[in-house]
Amino acid sequence: MFKSIYVKYIVTFMVIIGTSLILLLAIIGTLVDDYSEKSKNEAVSSAAGALGEGIQTKLQKYGTSGSFSSFCDYYESDINSQINAVKAMANFPVTVFIADSEGIILIAHPDENCNFQNSSQIPRSFMNEINNGIELSVFNNLEGIFDTPHVISATPVYLRNNYVCGTVIVCCDVGSISDFAEVLIKTVAISSLWVMLAALIAIFFISERIISPLRGMSQAAKSFAKGEFSVRVPVVGNDEVAQLASAFNNMAQNLENLDEMRNNFMSSVSHDMRTPMTTISGFIDCILSGAIPPEKH
Repeated sequence: MFKSIYVKYIVTFMVIIGTSLILLLAIIGTLVDDYSEKSKNEAVSSAAGALGEGIQTKLQKYGTSGSFSSFCDYYESDINSQINAVKAMANFPVTVFIADSEGIILIAHPDENCNFQNSSQIPRSFMNEINNGIELSVFNNLEGIFDTPHVISATPVYLRNNYVCGTVIVCCDVGSISDFAEVLIKTVAISSLWVMLAALIAIFFISERIISPLRGMSQAAKSFAKGEFSVRVPVVGNDEVAQLASAFNNMAQNLENLDEMRNNFMSSVSHDMRTPMTTISGFIDCILSGAIPPEKH
């Protein structure tokens, strides 16, 4: 009985701990994904804004006589230096595109996960919003330019009179976010397994300490049923179980005293009745043997 209760309590406790840890891992994974995506979205937006301001400054020096394409050709070395500086500041791989108002990519610095071809063009639907002066932060693969979904931030470049002549696009692979979340979840899961193992060991010793006196009481009760009242249960500590064990021992002592009183009573009664019965038996034997005359029967 106690063994089944012991197992039941351990299984129940471990199920509760396991369920709690699974919920914790799910919450941590969601929070990490959201935080990582938000952080990278802010990072690529900041990079796009900084690169756009640098190009805007050079464009003002360049003047308005030429096209944005000719401007990029003229300052290609400087623009590449700025792009490399932005990529170096980022602690994760980024892809940088410089495109004109038609979406034709003039300068590209793709990462290894990019399907970019020299003839690739930014989707028209994306460029329509940029040309309206809207800074975009989206999450997609730019209609096949990337193999996987990316966090994408785009900043328009103005020529004059708020005319959008080009755009700066900075992209970051979302896979690194999932990888970070996966590593964190694995770390938390391994730590949780060690915690569960430690909890299991602690539960074993705690449950054994609680159930051991109960097991002793059960065995003592079986001995009482056989008339053995000298059995006692060890009392350890001063908690409720220890108090129960003390009360059980007091009951055993009272039963032993009662059994001893009963034995003494039966011994006294037997002794008191033995003397008259012996006398009567002796007279009967004398009568039967004729040692006592008939007139004294």
